[in-house]
Amino acid sequence: MSAHDLSPLTHGIELRRSFDAPDAPLMLIMDVDSTLIDQEVIDLLAAHAGREAEVAEVTERAMAGELDFAASLHARVEALSGLPEGILAEVVEQVTPTAGAVSLIDAFRARDW
Repeated sequence: MSAHDLSPLTHGIELRRSFDAPDAPLMLIMDVDSTLIDQEVIDLLAAHAGREAEVAEVTERAMAGELDFAASLHARVEALSGLPEGILAEVVEQVTPTAGAVSLIDAFRARDW
């Protein structure tokens, strides 16, 4: 691995830009909604609660800088209160991986990462 393949971060964490064999197992840390999967799970849950418009409005306010992340998360989760636990299984059935997600996960699993 060349020097340009690694960018040292803080606390012993390295950013790798290739799948060259590492000295130790790697862990992938990434966003999931609209990155690893095509959907936004909170929007799917809001649809089951009949509160899509409310959740969308809070999200828009957060994106516009009117609410900080914590406040927007609390407001969106509050809108979902009362949903039965069984809805989670239905939402999981609606989730689809983004292009390349399965290959990425398979590559990590093949290397026991």
